[in-house]
Amino acid sequence: MGQKLIDLPEAIQISEKAENQMKEREFHVNSVQVYDLAEKSDCSSYDCEVISLTEELDTKLITKDKQILRSFSGRSAKPLDVLNS
Repeated sequence: MGQKLIDLPEAIQISEKAENQMKEREFHVNSVQVYDLAEKSDCSSYDCEVISLTEELDTKLITKDKQILRSFSGRSAKPLDVLNS
């Protein structure tokens, strides 16, 4: 069993605080688009959700994930490539 660093009430308080800070800052993605992206690539559905969001926001995902970079080169970039441009 893992080491207890905090007790349950403290963990709940931290979680609730984090959830409250995230309210109104969430984004929803189109599931059909996510499935389409997943079918066309070898990426996970989670990765495709992020790519779908980049398309919605007309931005790029900065990542070191080789599979994402390979599958979605138009929507992703390496950190150093962004810094050097």
